[in-house]
Amino acid sequence: MELNGTTLSGATSSTLTFTDLQTTDAVNHTVVVTNVAGSATSVVAMLTVANSALWTRENYPKSRG
Repeated sequence: MELNGTTLSGATSSTLTFTDLQTTDAVNHTVVVTNVAGSATSVVAMLTVANSALWTRENYPKSRG
């Protein structure tokens, strides 16, 4: 797999997991599949990172009443 044209080291399985993503990590990816018959490159796929908040009991806003 490539990230902005640079091969990702170790990205050789059918699943790629990203952790701790930021909105600035939204980039283009391609996949290159290679075997003895040759190789094929996928079309570009855009990774979209959406902002979200995880509310827990400790940080859930208290209603004003």
